[in-house]
Amino acid sequence: MVLLDPKKGIGDATVQHRIGEWLVDVHGDDLRCPEPTGPKDGEQSSSYEVEGDLPPEERFPDDDVSDTDIQVEVQENHRKILAGGLLLTSADLQTALSMSPQELGDATHSKRFFTVDVDGKDYYPAFFVNSGFDLQVLERISELLGSLPGWVKWLFFTSPRETLGDVNALEALASGREALVNDVAQRFAADADN
Repeated sequence: MVLLDPKKGIGDATVQHRIGEWLVDVHGDDLRCPEPTGPKDGEQSSSYEVEGDLPPEERFPDDDVSDTDIQVEVQENHRKILAGGLLLTSADLQTALSMSPQELGDATHSKRFFTVDVDGKDYYPAFFVNSGFDLQVLERISELLGSLPGWVKWLFFTSPRETLGDVNALEALASGREALVNDVAQRFAADADN
C-alpha cells in the first residue's frame, strides 16, 4: 500500500499525478477515486491509500516534470536530512564510536556501515550512534543490504514497510523484531538485484 500526501512537495505531487494518469490508462473512465484516510466529520483529509505497487515507471508521461526538477528536489530533501542532524561526518562518527579512521574505513568497505552523499560529500546515518540500537545488529543489516546505494539503504532503515507491519526497520528493531528485519532486508536486497 502506498500513502499519497498532496501537501508534500513537487516530487510527491508529481508521483501522485503520474499514478493518477497511469490508473486512468489502466482502468479507463471507470476509475473511482480512493476513499480518503485520516480526519472524519467533514474535515478534509490530506492523504489517500492506494492498494498495490506503484505503476511501472515507463508508463509515466515525460512531459510533466523534468528529471532535473526531480533531482533538485531530491538534493533539497537530502540537505534537510543533513540539517536535521540525521547524518554525521566520518570524524563525528569516529568520535562517537571511538573508532580510528582505519576501523571506520574497514567497516564501510565491508558494508557494515554505509554512507550517503549530500552535495558531493559522504555522511553516515546518525542512527549508527544511537544508544537505543545494538550497533552489531545495525551493521549486520547493513551487510545484508550489500552493495545497494547508500540512499537506498537509508530508505530501507527509515521508511515504513508493509512487510514490517507498516513501521520502518528502526522502529521494528526497537520493538524487538530483529529476525523479521533481517529476513526483510535479505528479501529487499535480493529484489533490488533482480
